[in-house]
Amino acid sequence: PVSIATPEADWQTYAGLVQADGFDLIGLTLLPRSDPTPAIDFETRRGTFNSHLVSGALTRDAVADVASADEIGDDDDDLDLTYYHNDGVHLNTAGQLIEVPYIEAVLNTLGVS
Repeated sequence: PVSIATPEADWQTYAGLVQADGFDLIGLTLLPRSDPTPAIDFETRRGTFNSHLVSGALTRDAVADVASADEIGDDDDDLDLTYYHNDGVHLNTAGQLIEVPYIEAVLNTLGVS
């Protein structure tokens, strides 16, 4: 399996390019997934990536911690068809609406309205 170092290194490369071009980078924490082919140890690696993103160990200007939402961010929440499509990966409209306040708050702190 791919180690957590690979996606984090990719993130750092992307962040450097985005910020070098003068853009603010907003990171959204990763949500659970249980599609038929999830990465090995996805939930463990998701937790590590999210904690590094939130703590500032990964470069970003702001974080929308959508994974902290009780309805959509806990392990196996992706099985709840109230908020997720039946693919076990993507949020439906109700799930996307859960994300909105997190994203709006971050945009407000960056002066975007």
